[in-house]
Amino acid sequence: MEKVWLLVMNALTVVECLSFCYVVLNKRSREPKSVGVVCLTVVSFILISSIMIWGTDYGLFYLLTFLFVYTLFSKSIIEALKIWFLACAIIIVLESCVGCILTVFSLNISDIELVRVIEYQIIVNVLLWLYYVFIGRRLRREDMNLPKKVWRLLVGILCIITLMMTFFAFIVENVPNIKMVKIGSVFILMGGMAICGMIIAVIYYFNGTEKYRLQNEMAEKYNEQQREYFTRLLEKEQDTKQFRHDIINHLLAMKDIADKEESFVLQEYVQGLLQDINSQKYNQYDIGNDVVNTVLNYYLLPIKDNCIITLNGYMEERGHYDQKDLCTLFSNIIKNAVEAVEKVEETNREIHICVNQGKKYLNIEIENTMCQELVLDENGFPLTSKNDKTNHGLGLQNVKKVVEKYNGTYEIKLEKTTFITEIYLKT
Repeated sequence: MEKVWLLVMNALTVVECLSFCYVVLNKRSREPKSVGVVCLTVVSFILISSIMIWGTDYGLFYLLTFLFVYTLFSKSIIEALKIWFLACAIIIVLESCVGCILTVFSLNISDIELVRVIEYQIIVNVLLWLYYVFIGRRLRREDMNLPKKVWRLLVGILCIITLMMTFFAFIVENVPNIKMVKIGSVFILMGGMAICGMIIAVIYYFNGTEKYRLQNEMAEKYNEQQREYFTRLLEKEQDTKQFRHDIINHLLAMKDIADKEESFVLQEYVQGLLQDINSQKYNQYDIGNDVVNTVLNYYLLPIKDNCIITLNGYMEERGHYDQKDLCTLFSNIIKNAVEAVEKVEETNREIHICVNQGKKYLNIEIENTMCQELVLDENGFPLTSKNDKTNHGLGLQNVKKVVEKYNGTYEIKLEKTTFITEIYLKT
């Protein structure tokens, strides 16, 4: 019977970890990795065999939960480790709290240690899903995203807290005085609840402030783009006014030449005048959305004379997408395309942009030439070639966040000397 309880405990451990990832961290299942599926199958077989033959799991259930997290919720081993450790640490704290409550009120259904652990696990799973019903499902997926530095700090704090809680629980359980056990259990309960609450609150608070900081940065960036864009417009308008001021004089000069019947001279004069008119012409890129237009003209106008640029498609002015998200999306991908073509010889510089908007989707495809071989990171994103790695190379990560916000897809393709970015957003 003990082997059966051990199997149940291991199964509930996996359920706890996956439930935490889903309801608290708002992780959603990705397409399973073939390597992960194979490893899961092998470890599961070894674990079950170990329990049935020797009556022990040798801690393999920890490896099994990690493999589940890696296979279902993450793109890299590092990301899976962060998620897995956070889940395990908080679950241990929650189980300690539940154990304290049951001990204080003498609600344990059995004296068998394995059965008590299973009891704790069932209650923790119920608590996690109650949290999801009343709180978790109202939160957005990006609310639990944290930068690497914050993750490192959080993991370190959780590691220390988990060790302290475990040690304190061990001391309390071995105290012969029942009254002291109950007092110690109350302290563990209060401390564990406070720790879990503070950790989740800190994560939400950090993401809230980080979100507003990014919004302010994008607003400032967008305002700067508008300022430079309209400054160029004013310069062109001034040139146009000067040309209009002189047009009467030009007409008088042309009439005088015509009266003298000097057709060849008149032809040269008109030709020169047309060249001046063409030089005053303002080639504005317009795709239908003012925010996107500002971004396109800000980045593309300065290079239009030495780069082949094509723009096809149309976007609604007021669609289903937040204007700040559109600014983030187009600013980063257009800027990256411009920086890439500037490193290419002028004869080979090309940027092709195609936007296709339907009632329930927005499809963006951008192709640009490049001259150097790109190196992709573990998530499939190009590594920045700039010296300041900390403050650069984050543009595509911001694009990824916008894409995930609208349940879309983001794909990068490399075809010889062409870099292709394909983005698909849902409404």
